[in-house]
Amino acid sequence: RVREFVDDGNLPPAARADAVIALAKSSTPEVAAIGKQAAKELVRQLAKESSESGAGAVGAPGGEGAADSTPGEARSEPSPSGRDGDEGQDDDDERVAAVLRVAAALDELHLPGEAVDLLVGFAALRRPTAKTLRAIAATLEGWAARIDAMERDDPKRPRQVEGYFAAVRRVYGEVHTRGAAVAGIATLSNSADEELAARANEERSVMAKRSVARAEVLKREQKSAAAARELDHAAACEPSRIDAAAEAAQLYEGVGALADAARLYKWILARDGGDFARRSRERLIALWQAAKARAGDIRTAVNTLPQDDEGRARGTLALVEMGMPVLEGPELEFVRDQISDGGFAQATARLNDLIGGVASQVEPAWPARVSLDAAPRVGRDFELRDLSVAGRWVDGADGEPGMWCTLAPVDRELTRLVGKYGFPTFDEPSGYTAVSWFNAQVFCGELTIRERDAERLPPGCEYRLPTIAELDRIRAVTGRVTDRDVAWLWTCETGWPDFNARGRRRPFAWPTAPGREAEEQDSSRPIPKIGFVVVLAPAR
Repeated sequence: RVREFVDDGNLPPAARADAVIALAKSSTPEVAAIGKQAAKELVRQLAKESSESGAGAVGAPGGEGAADSTPGEARSEPSPSGRDGDEGQDDDDERVAAVLRVAAALDELHLPGEAVDLLVGFAALRRPTAKTLRAIAATLEGWAARIDAMERDDPKRPRQVEGYFAAVRRVYGEVHTRGAAVAGIATLSNSADEELAARANEERSVMAKRSVARAEVLKREQKSAAAARELDHAAACEPSRIDAAAEAAQLYEGVGALADAARLYKWILARDGGDFARRSRERLIALWQAAKARAGDIRTAVNTLPQDDEGRARGTLALVEMGMPVLEGPELEFVRDQISDGGFAQATARLNDLIGGVASQVEPAWPARVSLDAAPRVGRDFELRDLSVAGRWVDGADGEPGMWCTLAPVDRELTRLVGKYGFPTFDEPSGYTAVSWFNAQVFCGELTIRERDAERLPPGCEYRLPTIAELDRIRAVTGRVTDRDVAWLWTCETGWPDFNARGRRRPFAWPTAPGREAEEQDSSRPIPKIGFVVVLAPAR
C-alpha cells in the first residue's frame, strides 16, 4: 500500500513526502523501517517523474566520459560554486522540495549517511539544482560538526567517522555532486581534534590529486569545460593550488563560462599577491568594462520584459547573468534565493541596483588578499585583524551551543572592505543606522564565503544575523549588544507569510531597549535607527 501511494503521480509530491516522513519517524521499528525504504523509493519515483516531464534529466550518472560543453553550453553541469547547470529548472520545483524535506527528516533522525545517499541518488537521476547541492553540503557539514562535538572515547565515534568519510568519497565520486563534497569536508579541516583535522586534510589532498589527474586526461581529449571543473574542484580541495585555479579560470573563459571565470579570479585575488593575482585583476577589469558597455542595452531590454513581478524578476536575472557575468557571487546568489522564495519585487529592485552600480562605477573594490589566521576556537575571543572586527565568545545556555558575537559596529567602512561592490548609497543614507534586512543578509553571506575561503570557519558555523533568543542572551551576558545609537537590530527570524505581499515573510527586529517585544518590519527598505550585529554561530 505504501508503494502504491509513493508511485501515485496524481498526488502532490509534498503529500507523499509527508506520509513517508511520518512513517520514518514512527516509534515502532518495523514501521520506521518501511518509512526509510519508502523514502528511497519516493526519490526514485520523483526523479522518474521529473525526467518524464523533461525537467533536468541527465545521462549516464557520475561518469567520467560526459561530453564536453560547447561555449554556449558551458554550464551544462553544476559548477563547484553550487549553482544549477540549467537555469530553466526552478529551485522551488515541488519534486525537489519534497526530496529535500525527506532528506532533512532523515538527518533529523540522526541518519546523515542515509540522507546523503538519498540526495546523491536523486542527483544522479535528475540534474541537481543549487538547493540540492547545498543540502548535500549542509548535511555533510552538520554531520562533521556532530562528530567534532563527540567525546573522543565515545564508542559510536569511530563508526560515525568512517561513515562520514565514506559518504564524502561517494559524493565526490559523482561528477554532478563533486563540489558539494568539497564544501562538506572543509568543515572538519578546522576541527580542534588535530587527528581528525589531519585526516580531513589528507582526504582533501587525495581528492585534489585525482581531480588534477582527471583534468589532464580531459585536456588531452579537448574537453576544456570538464577539465576546468576538475581543476576548480582541485583548488577548492587544496587552496594552495593557485595555479590550478588560474588555469581553470582561463579554460572557463575559453568555453564562454565567464561567470565561473570571474568567480575564480576573485578567489585568486583573495589568496595570492603575485603574478596570478595581477593577471586575475586584469581579467576582472576587462570583464567589468565589458559589462559596463552592455549596461545601457540591458536596461533597455529590461523595459521590454513582462510586467508581472515573477516574469520581470526572472527576466532581469537572466539578462544580468548573460550580460554581466562579472557580478557572479553572493549578490546574485542572494537574488536567486529571493526569487525562489517569491520575493520577486525585491529581487528586481536589487538587480536594477546592480545594473546601475556597474554603469556608474569606474571599477569596484575587488577583494583584497586575506591573512590566514587561525580559526576561532571555542571559548576564546578572536579578531579579524584586517577588518578590525572582534568576536566575543558567549557561553551557551538552556541546551543551546555557545557562539561569538561582534560588538564592534558593522558600518559602511566594513561593508566596503568585505563587499565586492558595496551597497547602494540610497540604502544607507547615514551609514550603519539605516540598513535594510536584505543588505544585512548579503553582508553575512559575503563574510561567510570570505572566511570559508580563508579556512577560518569552525565546523558547522556561519556568520549570520542573530536570533531573538541569541540577542537576549548576548545582552544578559555582556550588558550591551552594540555601542551605536540604534533602536532596533535585525534578526534572522521571520514571521508568518504576509499574503498581501505574495506570501513573503517579514523579518523581526529586536529592540535594544529592555522591556519591549520584537516586531516585524519591512525587509526591503532601510528604516532609521535600525542596524545589525553579526554572530558566528551554528548554521540554521
